[in-house]
Amino acid sequence: MKQIAYIIIACFFSNGCGEKVDSRKYIIDNGTAYKIKIELYTQYSSVPRSFEKIGIGAVHTAVMDDEQYEINAPSAFGTDSVVVTYNNLKRQVYWISETSFESLPQVSRNLLNDFDYSVLEKGNYIFTFTEEDYENAEKL
Repeated sequence: MKQIAYIIIACFFSNGCGEKVDSRKYIIDNGTAYKIKIELYTQYSSVPRSFEKIGIGAVHTAVMDDEQYEINAPSAFGTDSVVVTYNNLKRQVYWISETSFESLPQVSRNLLNDFDYSVLEKGNYIFTFTEEDYENAEKL
């Protein structure tokens, strides 16, 4: 009987103490033929992390689980503001204000808002830059 109790306890701990950890994979995708440069900023650093992609395909991917923090795009990417540059000709800026998600110029979608991501399959969220995003960006 004692051995059964040890086996049950070992199974419990080997399965993460019975808690299910959710995770999401966030994908930033270039759906255009343009070169896209993404700069991720935080309030704690003036030096951005940058990623570039010429043409269609994934620009950057991040995976996050809910073990310590709430799952959302800003937390997964470790950012509170993003600058997107198209072909070094146009720019779109996204940030989080105290009350909402903001952008300049103003657009209806925001890279930092989970509701603007498409869910491909369970746990995979994708934000695809389109020709419309390029057209709506401001000229440099």
